[in-house]
Amino acid sequence: MINTLIVEDEPLAAERLQLLLSEMDSEIQIKGRTQSIEETITFLNNQEVNLIFLDIYLSDGNSFEIFERITNKTPIIFTTAYSEFAIRAFERNSVSYLLKPIKREELAMALSKFKEYHTSSENDIEKEVIQNVFSKQISYKERFVIKQNNRLESIEVKDIGYFFVEDKVTFVMMKSGKRFYLDMNLKELENKLNPSEFFRINRKYLINLKSIGQMYYVSQSRIKIELVPKNLNDPNLILVAIEKIGKFKKWLDGET
Repeated sequence: MINTLIVEDEPLAAERLQLLLSEMDSEIQIKGRTQSIEETITFLNNQEVNLIFLDIYLSDGNSFEIFERITNKTPIIFTTAYSEFAIRAFERNSVSYLLKPIKREELAMALSKFKEYHTSSENDIEKEVIQNVFSKQISYKERFVIKQNNRLESIEVKDIGYFFVEDKVTFVMMKSGKRFYLDMNLKELENKLNPSEFFRINRKYLINLKSIGQMYYVSQSRIKIELVPKNLNDPNLILVAIEKIGKFKKWLDGET
């Protein structure tokens, strides 16, 4: 049996992956499902598995942080909506790198590659993963359909200033100043938008680079942002979360 851990913070995505695995390979036995960095570290410190399916963006951060805190020699199949982490994945016993939404035939190939893992050279595996990842055309959302009273309206992503959460409801703020309700959470939006254009600065805001009006240091470790147009319903300071400041600066500098 292939004892397997699924690390995924979206329950529907985890359920779908588990169902596909059960249908495709009777040797796969799911020993656990975790949703966060902390939960995964606890699991791996107490149990051994033969294979890990690992999403990169988890509820409490980037999953590469797991391997900065524990030593792992278990083969990993990465599952993500982003291609830019492929090179970094090779440093973490990566067998394959699957882009969401995961396709059945690509999952089958990844499992086959895992079974050949110990007889294949590391360089051959890296070359194949690079070729597979960068031969795919990555597409991001270009428009959203929103409901406005009793009618539907299509809005272009290029016209969006930022997304924000208010009373647990997600809104999109257009560059024109109009705002609309959107039936999606910020995590879902992160996976659908071009990461070179949009960045999640904190739990409430996912912003377009071009929506930044002014930026200020309010302390040695806090950055305040003024967005254009302003969210008049949120008079509070819009601060970049402390844990995101380093990545935010890299994003501003064109490193995604």
